[in-house]
Amino acid sequence: MISISLIAASTMAWFTGSDDAGEAQFTAGTVKVTGGDAVEINGKSLGIVNPGDCYVISWTFKNDGTKKIQLRTELDYKWLNSLDKDNIFIIPAPVNEEFGYEYDWVLHQEAEGEPVYAYLKGYPNGLQPNDEVELRLIVYFDGEMTDNDYQGEEFTLGGKVEAVQTTNGAPSAVWGIAWDEINDENYSFDYNFWYEYWHDFDPMNVKCYAAYFNDDPEDPEDTKPGEFKIVLNSTKPKDGIATVDFHIHDLKDEMGKKINSFRDVNYKILVNGSIVYESTVNLEFKSGNANNHIVNNIAGNKKDNWKVIAEIDGTTIESKEKKL
Repeated sequence: MISISLIAASTMAWFTGSDDAGEAQFTAGTVKVTGGDAVEINGKSLGIVNPGDCYVISWTFKNDGTKKIQLRTELDYKWLNSLDKDNIFIIPAPVNEEFGYEYDWVLHQEAEGEPVYAYLKGYPNGLQPNDEVELRLIVYFDGEMTDNDYQGEEFTLGGKVEAVQTTNGAPSAVWGIAWDEINDENYSFDYNFWYEYWHDFDPMNVKCYAAYFNDDPEDPEDTKPGEFKIVLNSTKPKDGIATVDFHIHDLKDEMGKKINSFRDVNYKILVNGSIVYESTVNLEFKSGNANNHIVNNIAGNKKDNWKVIAEIDGTTIESKEKKL
């Protein structure tokens, strides 16, 4: 059983001041954030969890103060009878406008045994008063590690959302080096302080996560024998140069069985309809999937239209064109 709780709110006001100048009078702003109730956005029951299940849990937070703020959420997750939680994988849902989700959260943990935080990115000027943001966390119960010891047990996920004023370097002063680290363009959470199984785990193996990269959310991602799908994941352009990341999913042989071997992939990357890069690579497919093929130093910008075209064993497939 999984029990999802309210995320409580707290504030971290950080002010600077000076002596009065004449009769000038100043009123300090307020920093206040409201936490929200948890919702499973796919409507799945939390009462019966099976090994291999995943859930998308959502909370909404509101800036109820008068100042622009930055947010982070301290996660509190555990089995109530102190069972090992190494079988749990948690990751923020990726940004996907087709899913109505535009909020970029990243995890951070300073050391083993220290709290795990989710930080909100993408608001360099802060969250405005009265604005709301959503946090979606994907929770995955590993199929093999969630064994009979967990039958009938209860897992809880909650936490505390913290707000700090945006101005005068307050986030760095209050949250320390973590704030600078998560805002580095190359930052990614590596799960180094989690169970070693998760260190190199590909979240595309979790259905609830992979769904955010499916070009058609209503499509169950099934292909015909000999075919496959291309999922354009991200481009990360900066100063006219991008790093392109794409996946190839559901590659099947002529008998309809998913491929578990290496295949030559001839592919092209297109920007605004023009080919900017092409190559051939030998990729390993596991259960029909080859995830996270990364190509560096591609000319392109954030507002461009991106597409990948790939040919495998004589079959050519195009990805959906996207702005990423």
